[in-house]
Amino acid sequence: LLSTPEYASAYLDCSNPAILPYIYQSQSTCCGGAGNHKDICPDAPKPYEAICTSEQDFQTDAVLSYACKGTNAQVCTDAGGKYNEDEGKCEDIDTDSPDKCGEITGFTYEPDSTCEQMGFLLSTPEYDYLLDCSNAFALFSIPKLQSTCCGGTGNHKNICPDAPK
Repeated sequence: LLSTPEYASAYLDCSNPAILPYIYQSQSTCCGGAGNHKDICPDAPKPYEAICTSEQDFQTDAVLSYACKGTNAQVCTDAGGKYNEDEGKCEDIDTDSPDKCGEITGFTYEPDSTCEQMGFLLSTPEYDYLLDCSNAFALFSIPKLQSTCCGGTGNHKNICPDAPK
């Protein structure tokens, strides 16, 4: 489908920064790992550039978050969750471990986001506010992302130099 010009021009438009995370998410799902990704947008920011200093140790496929996925909305709500029909997720439950999700019949604990996906998201202009050091997200979450994604403190980009360590 993406090989046809009419679809490629819409869905592989590298000039549209909002489409980049979807390109890389599709590649992550379909290509079998970062080593198999075609460099469709060679001039686009690379996922490591938002939070790390180099690509070499970037943990592209490291999982940042998990989701409880399934199709039975009633079972989800009976377990105290909120069913997200668009994404097939049982939300507002503890997803830090598979325990709660494992108790919900028909739902499975699955990876929901990777370092690559978050890196591309943070590299797009629409989400650069998340790297604003006056934003609580940046002060709390960026060090956590870097610890998981950058492969060591020597590869952490100094995003908020005045923030308490």
